[in-house]
Amino acid sequence: MNSKKAQIVDAARTVLARDGGGQFSMRQVATEAAMSLGNLQYHFNKKTDLVEGVLSSYIEHYQIKVIEFIALEARGYQGLKQFIRLALVEESAEEDERTFIALDFLTLEDGMEAQRRCFYQALLDLFETTLATIVDQPCAAGQSHRAACFLLTYIEGFGRTQPLLALDIDETTELLTDAVAHMLSLSNED
Repeated sequence: MNSKKAQIVDAARTVLARDGGGQFSMRQVATEAAMSLGNLQYHFNKKTDLVEGVLSSYIEHYQIKVIEFIALEARGYQGLKQFIRLALVEESAEEDERTFIALDFLTLEDGMEAQRRCFYQALLDLFETTLATIVDQPCAAGQSHRAACFLLTYIEGFGRTQPLLALDIDETTELLTDAVAHMLSLSNED
């Protein structure tokens, strides 16, 4: 993504976090990005394109985090625990959570279910690949997919409930690691 598009996506994320999805408009994003509406529309023709850009920026961010994590060569139970903690910390960022709530509203309200589905499928694929790499042992058919589905669902919910219930990240990491390790037939000694 070029620097002008990145500037626009950052402005869109700011507007979504601040104002929510119900008030989101191309004009607001252009104002936040300190550019004309025409300049913004040169880079993102429609609001749908801009929302896709925001969702893509999150996937790129997560891909970079995963690549950095995998480079650490953390494997087995401890690697799984480190990955889950990283995912929980990423998901509990308050501004990102407000942005995701706004994106959920916006994509449902404006008929962008396909973009939302693609985003979550890309995230699920990323989780599944990461789990398979961390476990570093053959899994039964579908095991890593089921574990990735469970993990993604839980982490998504954690981001929404953690600020409200003051959930402890370390305790949640332990519980979630044990559950996912069980699903992957990974022992605590690995």
